[in-house]
Amino acid sequence: MPAYFDSKSESRFGPTDVVGGGWNPDEQHIAPAIGLIAHAVETDRDRRRGDDQLRVIPLSCDILGVLPLEPVDLAVTVLRPGRTIALVEARLDHAGRTAVIARAWLSRSCGTEQYAGSALTQIASPDPVWDAVTLWPDGFVASLDVRRMATGPGRGAYWVRTDLDQTGPFGAVAQTLTVRPRTA
Repeated sequence: MPAYFDSKSESRFGPTDVVGGGWNPDEQHIAPAIGLIAHAVETDRDRRRGDDQLRVIPLSCDILGVLPLEPVDLAVTVLRPGRTIALVEARLDHAGRTAVIARAWLSRSCGTEQYAGSALTQIASPDPVWDAVTLWPDGFVASLDVRRMATGPGRGAYWVRTDLDQTGPFGAVAQTLTVRPRTA
């Protein structure tokens, strides 16, 4: 099975057929694009900070329009530098038009043991497999292993993963994304 994107350069990526959307297979599903953004944020952080790692805490995205199955350009900018907390912005463009703007706060890790536990009930085991392609056409959705458990009318718990090979080192946020290395 192919990767979600082919790397054309450090900042340009071409979607593969697996990125096709659930409503229109000629448009990109937004999930791989957001994974690509998370990968870019983590790669930029690693390049700038080296071993002084800050973790991505929230990543919020404004989706400004649809993306055709064509190459996209990605740029990351530091909006607020800092030693223990920083804010970065990533812009995903297609044909000179910004399609997604994401902002990510980066923060130092700290212990959370004192906050462990929750009033929410524990989620049960992720069985059986649910064939999401019965609702959405192939493309991105077909690349996923989806498990779901209905918990009530209009409510449920889901587990989603992909078996696509990862060909490079990916950070914790971008682990669901696969980018093939650029070829000469």
